[in-house]
Amino acid sequence: MSDEKNPVEKAVELMVYAPIGFVNFMRSMLPGWIEGGRQEVTKQMTNAKVMSEFAIAQGRNEAGKAVSQAGEAVSNLTARRTAPPAQRPPAVRVGQTPATAHAEGDGTSTAASTPSAAASPASAGPSISSNGPRPSADALA
Repeated sequence: MSDEKNPVEKAVELMVYAPIGFVNFMRSMLPGWIEGGRQEVTKQMTNAKVMSEFAIAQGRNEAGKAVSQAGEAVSNLTARRTAPPAQRPPAVRVGQTPATAHAEGDGTSTAASTPSAAASPASAGPSISSNGPRPSADALA
C-alpha cells in the first residue's frame, strides 16, 4: 500500500476525523486550562488587593499628616491674631513736643482732658486737607 491517499480520504480526514480529534483533545485539555486560568486570575487579584490596601494605608497616613500640618498652621495664625498688639508710642500732634506726647500717652492723662488735644485739628472732626476731605470716625466705623 502506498502512503499516498486519494483526495476523498484526505477530505474525510480533514472534515470528519480532525474535528472529532480536536474536540476530544479539547475535552481532555480544557479543564486543565480552565484551572490554570483560574489560578492566574486569583493570584493577580490577590496581588491587586494587597497593593490597593497598601496604597490606601499610605494615602491615609499622608492625608493625616496634611490635616495635622494644616491644623498647626491655623493654630499658629489664630495665636498670632489673639495676641495683644504691641504698644506703639503715642503720635506727636501738631504743636506738641515728643516729651509732651509721651507724657499724655503713658496712661496718666487722656487726650480729651488735655487742653492742647481739644484745640488740635485731629480732634476737631472732619476737615479738609491737601489730600481732600478726611472722613469722620463715624463714617469709618
